[in-house]
Amino acid sequence: MAFSPSTVIWRFSQRTCLRLRSRMSWRSCLGMAMVLQSYAVHLATCGQTALDVDQHMLRKSRVEILEQRFDSPDRATVAGWSALLPQSGSMTKEERDLVGEEHAVALRNRMMLEGWLQAQVQPRWLTKRRGDHLILDVVPGARWTVASATWHLDGSGLGELHREAAALLPSGAPFSNSLLREVQSEFALMAARRGHATFHSGLMVIQADTVTAAAHQQVHLVLVARGRPSNPEADQELEAATPASKHPLTWQGKVTFHGLGGAGTQHAIGGLRPEVWRHVVDWSPGDLHKGDALTSSVQRLQRLSSVRHVAVEQVLRDEGDSLHMDVDVQVQHGAPYDLGLELDLVRNNVRYGPRIHLDIATLNARSRGGRRAVEVGFGYVAAEPFSSFSRDAWLNSAEWSLHWNAERLGAWPLPLSRFKAESEPRTRIDVGLDHEIWPEFTRTQVQSEVSYVLKTGRVHNGRVECVPLKVSYVNLTNRSIAFREWLEQEASPLVAGRFINHLNLGSSMRWSQSWDNTWLSGSVSLQSSWGGWLGQTLAERLSQDPEQFHPETGAWMVREGVPLVQHQRHLVQFHLNPQGKGSSRWSTHIRIQGGWAGVGANTVSLPLEHSFLSGGANGIRGWRLRELGPGNLNPSDANLVVDGLGDVQFMASLEWRSNWNSPWDLAWFVDAGNVWLHGDNAPPVTTWRETEWGSVAAGAGLGVRYDFEVMVLRVDAGLRVHDPVQEEGNRWLGQRPGRGALHLGVGMPF
Repeated sequence: MAFSPSTVIWRFSQRTCLRLRSRMSWRSCLGMAMVLQSYAVHLATCGQTALDVDQHMLRKSRVEILEQRFDSPDRATVAGWSALLPQSGSMTKEERDLVGEEHAVALRNRMMLEGWLQAQVQPRWLTKRRGDHLILDVVPGARWTVASATWHLDGSGLGELHREAAALLPSGAPFSNSLLREVQSEFALMAARRGHATFHSGLMVIQADTVTAAAHQQVHLVLVARGRPSNPEADQELEAATPASKHPLTWQGKVTFHGLGGAGTQHAIGGLRPEVWRHVVDWSPGDLHKGDALTSSVQRLQRLSSVRHVAVEQVLRDEGDSLHMDVDVQVQHGAPYDLGLELDLVRNNVRYGPRIHLDIATLNARSRGGRRAVEVGFGYVAAEPFSSFSRDAWLNSAEWSLHWNAERLGAWPLPLSRFKAESEPRTRIDVGLDHEIWPEFTRTQVQSEVSYVLKTGRVHNGRVECVPLKVSYVNLTNRSIAFREWLEQEASPLVAGRFINHLNLGSSMRWSQSWDNTWLSGSVSLQSSWGGWLGQTLAERLSQDPEQFHPETGAWMVREGVPLVQHQRHLVQFHLNPQGKGSSRWSTHIRIQGGWAGVGANTVSLPLEHSFLSGGANGIRGWRLRELGPGNLNPSDANLVVDGLGDVQFMASLEWRSNWNSPWDLAWFVDAGNVWLHGDNAPPVTTWRETEWGSVAAGAGLGVRYDFEVMVLRVDAGLRVHDPVQEEGNRWLGQRPGRGALHLGVGMPF
């Protein structure tokens, strides 16, 4: 179904024909290593003799903060320091005392480097039955901050960077060694982007005055950018004694591939067409060398399907009054074919579960840096997998697929020269068959589409995807007897229209943008899809046979029982993550989502794949999937509409996530929203116009997440705070017995 699934992928492939055999060997080696490790631990703990009387066994070490202040180290920092301490070992009493003192001194030095200049650290030993515990008691004191930062840049020829440099180290910033190193690196990057390729972070000298403002625990800093040394190969003492000059501008010089240029370039890069590598390698001799152009070019080369590794050799050529940077690009190519096995964990608004993919691909198709692949997939993907272990649930919760797709660089039929290199245009063609087994029916979809993808934004964190043409045929078969009788005898035409065989002929657009700054990070996404109007108009103008149109709706009948549907669907999503100054163990996450969908004059109701659903592990978690709505609809009236299915959606979620104890996380959440119908045929209790705020559901709950590094497994328990399907006066928690839902999910909900 076309629900734009979010997928977590485990990829076990290395672009080699022996991939499957290598993977089996890796698993065998891993199993043997675990057995040997367990045996070694057994020998170390159970096979040893009793310790001597004067021997002490260390069992655990940790850091404790005795006096908490607003600027004291947070829990994540303390946990990192504790992880550096020894957690086991055998030693004498003298050795134990020495170990405690050594680690106390090391921790104090580490804290001084991070700004706690007056920190006091004392080791303490606790004797336990099973061994001793080392505790480092810390009184951090005040964390010193930066009172002022004075930059001296004119002597090095970098005076134009004064304004940008001042923003790197504002007053009040912690006097931290890690922060100062970051400032050095950021300033060097700024200089490189302005064309000063000879400056590096080692030429930034920082002088600290810890005496003048010591009463206020503040430091005055002086940052001096040194000039270009006349002999960069000399040692530091000789370099310091040698007069330095200003850093000149550097210009882009010659570019070669494996030392070859011109006619030899195409062969050196592995048969890529000249227009492809000219587009990917954005290097124009004579332009100002800003540093990031070469980095971006290498990254784009590495993203080509046929390229495995890229190495770059840079040579600075001094022509007296100017500098030129010559580069030679060396490319290591991979195998021309790719055989991969993937385990996907698919999750979307409707279905989720494990899925296996096998794909066979040819790389660098037609020398355009793309790929062509055949993909076969099978999975146990259901509306709520593992929620029921009955025989019917297991046998009616599967899907398989067969797809052929081709991808290439560029936006056919436009030439690559029409696009900027950083936009990385892509054209993709996909033809496939998807077969889904539901408890009530079997759904088969044959589809083909052409899509174009462009990157946007100043830092290329935006994305535009355009699908000018998508054709899909949906066929429902193997309908159960109960489901068929319900559609024919009890369901309204509005309901029956959701489950018809139909043809889609349409287009779609998607734009997304993400950002990350000091106070807020997040993303926004806009999606729109539409179809059916052009096909219906052409059919009405070209066909003179009235039997080719539905007698009641007038829809063009592609074949008997298969109309062309007219639809439009729009969705906007915001994901926000405020960046506060609190503990790094806590984070706040916000989701706001709204959608609207409608049909044309010749379509009764939206097909199932274009509708919005409520509840579930990724929705309003006080309800199971499709237990909520639309509007104030009670499930006993589900014959009027399909319960939990709507044409309008609003959803807002707030989560507080806490790193409890790695890899365990906790989350407290609040969800609100619902789905509604619209139109003259919709029952009043299902529309926003009639129900308004009384139909908004609210829930709250607690979640536990376990991070496997390659995936996150979570369990969320939601409680219904406001239940709009109940009678007025019985909707709020406290007015009725508490109800909720328990969800097993894969990945974060948003």
